[in-house]
Amino acid sequence: MEPEPVLFQVETNLRSGRPPRWTLSGEVLEPSPVVRMDRDGPVHSLCFTSTESSMSGPVVFTAGKSHCTAKLSVKERPLQVVRHMDDVEVKENVAVTLSCEFAPSPRAILWFKGRTALKSSGKYSMKREGKRAELTVHGLLGERRGTIPLYRGGRTEHRTFRRLKLVKNLEPLEVEEDEHAIFSCELNYVVANVEWLLNSCRLYSNTMYRIQNMGTMHSLTVRKLRPQESRVTFKAGPVSETTTLRVKERPVVFLRSLEDVVGEEQGKVCLQYLHITIVQRLKTTAVLEGENCTFDCLLSHDVIEEPTWTINGQLLVSDGRLQVVNNGRQYKLAIKPAILLDAGDVVFTIKDLSCRTMLFVREKPVHVFRQMLSVKAVPGDDAELSCEITKPEATIRWLKNGHPIRPSPKYVISLEDHLVRLVIRNATIRDSGEYCCEADGVATRAMLEVR
Repeated sequence: MEPEPVLFQVETNLRSGRPPRWTLSGEVLEPSPVVRMDRDGPVHSLCFTSTESSMSGPVVFTAGKSHCTAKLSVKERPLQVVRHMDDVEVKENVAVTLSCEFAPSPRAILWFKGRTALKSSGKYSMKREGKRAELTVHGLLGERRGTIPLYRGGRTEHRTFRRLKLVKNLEPLEVEEDEHAIFSCELNYVVANVEWLLNSCRLYSNTMYRIQNMGTMHSLTVRKLRPQESRVTFKAGPVSETTTLRVKERPVVFLRSLEDVVGEEQGKVCLQYLHITIVQRLKTTAVLEGENCTFDCLLSHDVIEEPTWTINGQLLVSDGRLQVVNNGRQYKLAIKPAILLDAGDVVFTIKDLSCRTMLFVREKPVHVFRQMLSVKAVPGDDAELSCEITKPEATIRWLKNGHPIRPSPKYVISLEDHLVRLVIRNATIRDSGEYCCEADGVATRAMLEVR
């Protein structure tokens, strides 16, 4: 049955002489990745590493005037989905293309929306290239939600359109004058165009306002605030949300209270007080997972109270990775290294003063730092393929000749620290072929030859 390998062997009484000739259905065969020809003394071998039903026919071995014939019959394998469709999230009024792949190539393909068969029109465009089937939906509306299935030979694939929505809402803020206000929210998928409004007036990035986005996360920083009560609105397509911003007058903070003073009549008396402010505020920071980052805050005067640092509302304590340092008026938080869970709101608080900012942590991509090497084995032995990756928590997938491999008594898959291994028990000639290890989309390939 396709695509299993097949081996033909012929033994002659000659150990040398002119090279023999192999033919399939009358066509002379030449060595290639699919066709392998070997000679070991009087034994001649022909191996097809991968087969298709179209290869069925007579195989002829010719040496001089002698020849022998065998018949190759390859059964067509059952239809399989080799690349599934995934859920897709799109912006309104744009076209989206859905696709999947079958093996072998299907004879006919039908697309359905629910139980209704789809036809090519201005709304739907259908295309097929070999084993690949595509459907393009034009002018998709933002509020549309549904599932489009593809039916072929009893197999069904689905792709779902989801409505744009907020997964993290805006929160009302109350800050003191001269502080920064940071609003943040998160959508359920990435969009290109969003708007921020203050009292119905659209905002743009400048010295007063800072607008940022990282993936699905969006933030607005308002600087140099004065006492006010305002409305802050976030808009993205059909999604809109409004919250409130309240800025209070900054209270006077006394580091040292007035003391009683005794003076002589017509003498001089001096009274002093200190007004404590934050002169250097926290800055928004974006780092790659595994990198170090620091947050600095500077007060106008020394204070005796201890500060607090929080990330997403969780109180931080100095340990091997998080370090809180106080040096006079200078306060510092060091994160070495940053992890994905650190992303969010960073807040510094001391006495009646507080300062808030955002930390963005981008996920570190996977790299293969030791590629997989080709392996030769003899029938009956265990064959092992391995590689090393930089991210042990990555999703691992093994494939043979493009087809997924699942753990079983035949295939033993393991991940130890950075080492990824595949052990093939009791290897046979049929196990020969190309093996691929995928880690979050990054792949390394090698050949296994069993002979």
